This record gives sequence, C-alpha cells and structure tokens, in this order.
Amino acid sequence: MKKRPYTAEFKKEAAKMIIIDGVSVKEVSEQLGVPEGVLYNWKQKHLAELEQNAPEGAQSPKAMAEELAQLRKELAKQKRMNEILKKRWASSAIPSDAFPFHRIKQVELSGRRYVRVPASQPEWLLRVAGARPE
Repeated sequence: MKKRPYTAEFKKEAAKMIIIDGVSVKEVSEQLGVPEGVLYNWKQKHLAELEQNAPEGAQSPKAMAEELAQLRKELAKQKRMNEILKKRWASSAIPSDAFPFHRIKQVELSGRRYVRVPASQPEWLLRVAGARPE
C-alpha cells in the first residue's frame, strides 16, 4: 500500500478539527478519508508543536485541550439532563382546567398592592407572608 502525501496545512487543519472544533477522530477520518491512527499522530504532533511555541507563563496547550474536552463532556451531560427534565415536566404537567380559578381571592400585601391567591390558601401562611386577607 502506497503512502499518500499530505500537506502540512492539511495536517494542521485536520488536527484543529479534532482539538478545537471537538469533532471526533472517527468523523474526521470519514470526512477526509484519512486513517484514524494517522489522525491521532497528527493531533499529538500538533499539540507538541503548540507546546514548543507557547509563551512562558501561559497555560499548556495540552492542558487547554484536556480542559476543553472535559467542558464539552459536562455540557453534553447537562443537555441530556435538561432533556430528561423537560420530558418529565411535560408528562407531569397539570392541565389548565385543573386549577380552580373560580376560588381565587385578593390579598393585600404590605398595605399597597393586591395579589390574587387561591381561596384555599391557609390563613396562617398568608400572615407569615405579611398579607392581610379581605
């Protein structure tokens, strides 16, 4: 099998897709037609090159890449949790006709404004909140 020559720019762009854009090595491999092992090598070489050219006192590019990967994982996890909560909330939502709107009374708060609350609201709770029922 003959080795295909790739330009340095092509290698850097492929490595950037993996490191910065967060595209998986498998996806880049399928898109560009480059073996996964070769892409892993390019990624490591690109990170090593960035390490050498990094200014002193700055965070290591390898550490930045690891942190970026960690943050992406956390974001994906939070998105999954949000989807689960959305589905749970939607399935347990109370229909709008279930709330007894005909049993609402006005309550004065702080002596100035009126708030509508359910008539079944316990009087002691209204007193704790500083409200005076009419």
